[in-house]
Amino acid sequence: MFPLVISAVACINVASRSSLNVMDRFLFSRSKMGFFQLYFLTNIFPLVLGLLILPLCEVKVGFWECFWTWPCVLLALTAHLVGMSFSYAFRQCQVGQVVIKAKLPELIFASLSLIPFISNQFPLFSSDRKTYCVLVTTLLGLMLLGLQKKGKIASLFDRPGVYIIGSLVLQMLCCSLVPSSTPKALGEVFTLSVAMLLWRCCFVVPQLAAFT
Repeated sequence: MFPLVISAVACINVASRSSLNVMDRFLFSRSKMGFFQLYFLTNIFPLVLGLLILPLCEVKVGFWECFWTWPCVLLALTAHLVGMSFSYAFRQCQVGQVVIKAKLPELIFASLSLIPFISNQFPLFSSDRKTYCVLVTTLLGLMLLGLQKKGKIASLFDRPGVYIIGSLVLQMLCCSLVPSSTPKALGEVFTLSVAMLLWRCCFVVPQLAAFT
């Protein structure tokens, strides 16, 4: 039963992420609203919903205690940068192109794990079977992209690609700094997620005020 649960969760995760990608592409490419206005709305709605559900969760650490911790601020900041880069990319590129660009950081980390010095000195780059699977599947995807008539590897490193790759690599590095602070219980994960959404709304307010 346990492998079935993992498979089901993985399928749900892929389906939800794919749906969100399509929705983001639709919103940021066709909406007449300003970029920062739309980005703020895509964060404030789930934040309100999360705050309504939050009282139903039983957690050891309160919301505000979690909100003011440095891991929460750091993770929220990197998530904000990733969200901004993806939102910008969806306005400029097709969904498939954005997905391919988002896989490149995994390729970078998987490739670095193959270098003995790095994999031995830095636990973040330690290799396992999952690492090799990511490396092989990502390389196959890039090869298929290169075989397309209109597909060019160089196009992956345009401005949206650089934003996505840079923000995701930064997020991976920052997440590796706080493994001991990552919550394990479902209620704690939900509390951290809502606290990060509140920080992301706070981060975008100055941008919203400056560019509207």
